[in-house]
Order: sequence, then structure tokens, then C-alpha cells
Amino acid sequence: MIRVPAQLARVELAMNTVIMWLVVNTASVFVTVQLLPGVKVREESLATYLLLGLIFGLVNALLKPVLKLLTFPLIVLTLGLFLLVINALVLLLTAALSGGSLQFASFGDALLAGLVIGAVNWGMQVALRKRGE
Repeated sequence: MIRVPAQLARVELAMNTVIMWLVVNTASVFVTVQLLPGVKVREESLATYLLLGLIFGLVNALLKPVLKLLTFPLIVLTLGLFLLVINALVLLLTAALSGGSLQFASFGDALLAGLVIGAVNWGMQVALRKRGE
């Protein structure tokens, strides 16, 4: 039996996590575009959805915690409802960074898209955890 060094095993686990995270975000964006008429993708291709999933994941990982920290009083005051606004802003920033590949008809569509993406992400993460057990 071949023993894999612990560092290599950690790198492999991290790579698997990043790939799973990219697939979940990509699928979430795809489902959202299919469900909401106010959310459009300029070019319907796997590459476009993968790019959007990557951009969304990076913005979500890097900027969303800072936004939550800065708006913490508003989050508490609205009993967490302001998180919907933060999700919409993250999606609008994703759309801006994608060079127009992702488009929203209105801010309300971005709010709804945040809800759909959150629900799809949660459902996929639950399903993947159960599969991994």
C-alpha cells in the first residue's frame, strides 16, 4: 500500500473543495438564470457559467465578509433582512466584473437571484454532504 504524505493529502483535499465550490456556484447561477426572467446571460455556454461561478465565488469569499462587518448594525436592526441586500450587491458586482456576461433587469431581480442562489447552494451542499458520509 502506498502512503501519501500528509501535505499532499491536504493539497488534494483543498483542490477537491475548490472544485466542488466552483461546481456548486456554477450550478446555482445556471438554475437562477433558468428560473428568473429578469436575469440573463449574454452567451449560454459552459465556459460562461464557469466564469460566472468563479467570479461569484471569489467576490463572495473576499468581499462579502467585509460588507457584513461594515453593515453589521443594519443587519442586526433589520433582523438579518439586510443580508438580502448584501447578496444582491454581491451579484451586481459579479455582473459588473463579468464584463456584461451576467445582466439583471432591476435591483429586485438581483434580490430574487440572491434568494434562489442561496437556496440552491444550500440544497446542493446538503446533498453533497450526505453523499460524502
